[in-house]
Amino acid sequence: MDRTFLVGPSLILAACIALITTGCHARTGNTYRVIIDPNFSAENQELARSAVATWRSALGDELNIWSVEVGECHASGSPGRELCIHASTGAWLTSQFSYNVPGVHDYALTWRDVDNDSADTYVAVDLISGQSLQRSVTHELGHAMGLQHTQPGTLMFWFMNADEALVPTCVDKLQWHQLRGMNTTDDSSCPATTQVTYFH
Repeated sequence: MDRTFLVGPSLILAACIALITTGCHARTGNTYRVIIDPNFSAENQELARSAVATWRSALGDELNIWSVEVGECHASGSPGRELCIHASTGAWLTSQFSYNVPGVHDYALTWRDVDNDSADTYVAVDLISGQSLQRSVTHELGHAMGLQHTQPGTLMFWFMNADEALVPTCVDKLQWHQLRGMNTTDDSSCPATTQVTYFH
């Protein structure tokens, strides 16, 4: 699950609680179909597409997004490995938590189906927009593909401010590869000393 907090006009804070099971027991692949909720505005649909493109750019041919479309998730006969991005509300997202902190809003969360390597991401479009929405969707797509929270300065860090990454870093790429049985980012621009530190 992802919790994102906004504090002031220039500061974005994102705190994420991942309720996903990942690691050596997950069937984690590299081929997905991405489906965007038609209830998103045209602008937000484009921001969601940009979030997908960010991962494609970071991972190149290793990530096979064979379809990005606007439509219905989990349609009858769908093949699985769907990453669905839903338009939601802050009130609904808050209702998914067992606590309620005054002044704290839930902006995005992801439920991951490990068995089918699929996921549903929900975004509070009434509370978040623009770069904040795109960054939240990019982060949540990481969870949707099995990634957990990592150290400060990474896209998958659980807390975000102006100093945190908006796109996958070498650490994020390394975690993606490690989940798929590889111990390298396969990226010559990433230092050989890159390591993943998990934050829960």
